[in-house]
Amino acid sequence: MFICRKTNKTGSISIQVIDKSRRHYRVIKSFGTGSTEVEIIRLEENARQYVREQTGKNWSLFEYEDEIRLIFISSISNSQMIIPVQFDALPLACLKLNCKTISFQNNDALYFYFRSPQSGFLSIFIDDNQFSQRLLPYHNMEAKYENGVTVEADKEYFFSAK
Repeated sequence: MFICRKTNKTGSISIQVIDKSRRHYRVIKSFGTGSTEVEIIRLEENARQYVREQTGKNWSLFEYEDEIRLIFISSISNSQMIIPVQFDALPLACLKLNCKTISFQNNDALYFYFRSPQSGFLSIFIDDNQFSQRLLPYHNMEAKYENGVTVEADKEYFFSAK
């Protein structure tokens, strides 16, 4: 089970608990729609509580999105000056943008979406303020990726944490 944000035609966001079995996704329960981030977060909290009750587990991998550290170094930065870059990055439960979530169970699929207006190098870490683990570059990648994976400007990337 995972929590999904679904964008509606009106622009509001629906919060749903989804289950994947036999390669099919099924809506288990809908928790309503929100048009502000505060409403959406409240609905997601209700959905997390529902999943905890159904599974008997406290299964949130990230309590807050800021526990995910994405390090992006623009290719136009140099040792004298680092230029800040706004980029899009989302943790996902499936390979679709509406599967944004911060709650995972053990062995659930974990994907990341990334897009930047500038080319550069990307590394992804999970940090719970006690331990930090690098997810990208992957452990068994060639040495040339040690300082990050090369990404091109305005190109969408989906990375798997498996």
